Amino acid sequence: MSDTLNENFLKCVDNVVNLSKRPDEDELLILYGLYKQALFGNCNIECPEFYKFTERKKYNAWNELKDLDMETAKKKYIREVKLLIMKYGLDG
Repeated sequence: MSDTLNENFLKCVDNVVNLSKRPDEDELLILYGLYKQALFGNCNIECPEFYKFTERKKYNAWNELKDLDMETAKKKYIREVKLLIMKYGLDG
């Protein structure tokens, strides 16, 4: 994996917290799943109980990316963040 890809990924991780507006829940779940897949690979936790709604949504967002390689997950994460920057802009 190239250093440039890693640098771009980390820059995008930082940019997410500087968006002018908080992304909606679906956008955040996409970012969450891609972030976890990019750093850890396939989901490695047990599915939360049905009544733990937020944890279960996050689990599903990550688990749906099963077998997506980490490099591709980073590229998709970068693309998604760039789209959000275009949509919401950055503070400062």
